Amino acid sequence: MMIQFPSALGTDALLNILQQSGDPTAIYTGEDFCLQFANDAMLKIWDKDESIGGKKFEEIFPGLKQNSIVTQLRESWHSGKEVVDGKPGTLQYSYQPIVDKTGKVCCILQRVNKPSFDGITQLEQTIQANESLENSLRESEQRLRSILETMAEGVGVTDASGQMVYANPMAQRILGLKEKDIKKRTYDDPQWQNLRIDGTPLPSEEHPMSIMMQTQKPVTDHEIAVKPPDGDIIYLSINAAPMFDEKGVLTGGIGTFMDVTERRLVTQSKDDFISIASHELKTPVTALKGSLYMLQKKSMDLSEEIKVKLVDQSVQSLNRLTVLIDELLDTRRLEKGHLKLDKKPFVLSDLFEQCRANFNHQLAKKITFGGDLHERVTADMQQIGQVMVNLINNAIKYAPESDIAIKANKLDEKEMMISVKDDGPGIPEQKRAQLFERYYRADYQGQKFSGLGLGLYICADIIKNHGGTIGVDSELGQGATFWFTLPF
Repeated sequence: MMIQFPSALGTDALLNILQQSGDPTAIYTGEDFCLQFANDAMLKIWDKDESIGGKKFEEIFPGLKQNSIVTQLRESWHSGKEVVDGKPGTLQYSYQPIVDKTGKVCCILQRVNKPSFDGITQLEQTIQANESLENSLRESEQRLRSILETMAEGVGVTDASGQMVYANPMAQRILGLKEKDIKKRTYDDPQWQNLRIDGTPLPSEEHPMSIMMQTQKPVTDHEIAVKPPDGDIIYLSINAAPMFDEKGVLTGGIGTFMDVTERRLVTQSKDDFISIASHELKTPVTALKGSLYMLQKKSMDLSEEIKVKLVDQSVQSLNRLTVLIDELLDTRRLEKGHLKLDKKPFVLSDLFEQCRANFNHQLAKKITFGGDLHERVTADMQQIGQVMVNLINNAIKYAPESDIAIKANKLDEKEMMISVKDDGPGIPEQKRAQLFERYYRADYQGQKFSGLGLGLYICADIIKNHGGTIGVDSELGQGATFWFTLPF
């Protein structure tokens, strides 16, 4: 749009109008844009005074030869059309060509259009709202990060290709890797062997993250085993959920997992124990049943010698069954804290004589007692006797050809040590730490021995309740010495 000033108005009157206008205004003439007029509002914006009047634009602003203002001025001059620089609601510069009577552009009117009060208010409100939203997002992000970093579960995020992009501190701890190393992996990275619970290899498509990616639905409490390159198998319970963009396209997944290795091992131990207990209880019951059947049905046809032998076998089976039941009951009492102590003073020689009586019928000539037998201790004699009998039975079981030496040694004025030594095959170092665990049964040269794996566990708890310690010293081929201490 081109403007021609009304001829009725003089130049001075026009300039006076522009001076009093609230909008900053300037007038340029010629293609070199010589400044002919600038009102006070424009001079204030430029931070200039009236001395710039009559100068060319490039002289007033020598560093702005290629500036957009020059570009806009030229465009307006040559096109004869108004050019506006800036968006509505913001500070706008307009360049308006003015024509003379012949219709030619004689000058350019430059104005700065300030946004209205409503526009400014709206802009300020928008800026404040954005700042508030930004602060809220920043606070939410910080809260989320704090939650993730303190979670008891591992959290991992993958992209659509399965590449790990985030792992919280617990995930790093469970996997034994730093976040930078985890980010180099996929959830089914072949460096680690994924297994089913039964120990067979886990195909990639059966991994809970794969199932989630394929179905695009959450997967909960899916348990797998993982075998690191240089570590033991760990068991993980995994939850996986898909992530979508605003168009509903799958962008990745988030997985939470926890280490359930201890829970899994306890479950396996219980399953093994039930199997072992069923077998161990069935053996003496079957033998007892067979002996009693023979005595009941064929007693008239049996000699006295055979009858005595069958009765002895029945008693032995019954005794074995009683021991197994007692171990089960003692374990239950230990778990419930019901195994009470009846501490009384007694002389160790009395305890040893009771133990000797238990073994008069089996290898008695190979069992010797020595040391400080005259010492008196205060303890539950029945329970300590149970520990002694259990240790001697173990020595007979695992070293049947060996002599067994029981000794009592006074360590100092506060403590007594009792040991049971055999000359058997010894115990490998890697197995010693497990001997006193519940359900553990040692083997020798591939041979499994009978028992519930509860005897030494019960012994350890009895000695612990007495305030003593229990342990074993052994070397392969040099026998084993089980020992425990009692405070006086």
